Amino acid sequence: MTEAIVIDSGITNSMSYDPRYEALQEPAEPLFELAKNQPDVGDVANLNFLDDLVPAISLKYRDNGDPARSQRLQETMMKEYRSGYTLEPFFYEQLSGYEKSNEPPSEYYPTILRHLNVKDEFARWEQTTKSRSK
Repeated sequence: MTEAIVIDSGITNSMSYDPRYEALQEPAEPLFELAKNQPDVGDVANLNFLDDLVPAISLKYRDNGDPARSQRLQETMMKEYRSGYTLEPFFYEQLSGYEKSNEPPSEYYPTILRHLNVKDEFARWEQTTKSRSK
């Protein structure tokens, strides 16, 4: 089983709303605008990094490396992604680095954000939504 990812909501809330991370989070704001056009999204006015980070953590934590289980978790993530969680796959991928870092979450979070390439995430969204509509 992969190492447990231990991040409670108090930590993720404080990271998501911490003004120190505002400049790093700002370039991704247009990705949240994508979610506003998705019919399955609930309260889109309040979508933020926390809404995408927490489900990514939950899925990563439950992925024990079993191929069938990993496939089901990937399918769950893609369903959530298509319903508006536009950064969930990105966070899921980046959590592997966190697991290896031995840093506290609040120290590694800026590293994750520095790896965010908004153009790549828009391309992923375009590719995913085009393949879904075929």
